[in-house]
Amino acid sequence: MPDKNNAKMNSSEKNANLCEGCSLCCGYITIPIRPPNDRRSIEEIRWWLLHGVYIFVGDNGKWMIEVPNRCQKLGTDGRCKEYSNRPDVCINHTQIDCEKYGPDTPYPGGFWNSDESFMEYVNKTPKLRAAYGKK
Repeated sequence: MPDKNNAKMNSSEKNANLCEGCSLCCGYITIPIRPPNDRRSIEEIRWWLLHGVYIFVGDNGKWMIEVPNRCQKLGTDGRCKEYSNRPDVCINHTQIDCEKYGPDTPYPGGFWNSDESFMEYVNKTPKLRAAYGKK
């Protein structure tokens, strides 16, 4: 069995079947967004959150929107029906990026799944609190 905590250190042979039985990365898309810097951008993020998406800041400091949305090519068995013709995004998604085998804290810069949790963050962050106060 692959060592979950050391997936990025595993040999190629050990990593070969890590995806077996898992399709977590096939259940959403992520899109980079600009970091909020004024009331309008903060309000836009609040609106997105009210529509069932997630916002996070990755370990690279990039702000992202995560949209839950199952891949159309994912079979009922959890395997890709177009594996040999899958997009580069899928090919390049490694265990280092993986929710199951990647870092223990996948969102070190922050993760918000509700308007309330995001506004708590805004109010605790002086720069954003000041930006939000301006109309």
